[in-house]
Amino acid sequence: MIIRWVYTTLLLSLIIGILLYLQIQMPWFLAWFGTLPGDLILSDKNITFFLPLTTAGVISTVWCLLVKK
Repeated sequence: MIIRWVYTTLLLSLIIGILLYLQIQMPWFLAWFGTLPGDLILSDKNITFFLPLTTAGVISTVWCLLVKK
């Protein structure tokens, strides 16, 4: 049962990562991903660094609530 959750999480993370990399327009329910207050976006001329701290916290909280028995 746990391995199914792990595989599902990995697959969803991979899909979201590919969509973000390809800059495909996200549905409205994923538009907040990486844009919450507390998410760091550092840009320079040739590189952009994303560190979505708040987004990771929200996803972690939701994940814990879903998995909690």
